[in-house]
Amino acid sequence: MTTAPGPVDDAVTSVFMDADVAAGSIGPVSVLCISGALSIDHIGRLHHAFDDQRTRWRERYVSLTLLRPRAPLPDEAVRKRVGEVFAAGKSASIACAVVDADGFWAAAARGVLAGLSLVSQRAPYPTRSLDETLQWAQQRLPPQSPDITRYARAIAAFRDEQFALRQADRAR
Repeated sequence: MTTAPGPVDDAVTSVFMDADVAAGSIGPVSVLCISGALSIDHIGRLHHAFDDQRTRWRERYVSLTLLRPRAPLPDEAVRKRVGEVFAAGKSASIACAVVDADGFWAAAARGVLAGLSLVSQRAPYPTRSLDETLQWAQQRLPPQSPDITRYARAIAAFRDEQFALRQADRAR
């Protein structure tokens, strides 16, 4: 496999943060860490935050969502808006979501993701681990794409840092 155009970062670069959501990018991968309530405003801001990356990487662009266990599930209006974005084809050609948890919450989160897949083939594919997700996405990338599995450590560090920061903020 070839390397990404331009320099390859060894860390995720932050592009958006607030109390509920943190987003960043590394190579062709956008990373979205959701630890609180996702809003319709988030959808628009995040879509705009990744415009340049989506344009640069095109069919090699991967959207990765990481859900903090027991984060609030999106309400009906947010689910509808996300579905509209996916159905309009204004999202990554490869999208996946890590639901790294068990129990009722995890089943409900995977159910929400499965529901989105009914309105768009571009809806995030749910997986149980970051490694599984990156391997799944790598297999679907076109030839000459960078090896996104090498970003696992950087993405995990970004996720852990963002979830810890938001947990600390909620404890205050």
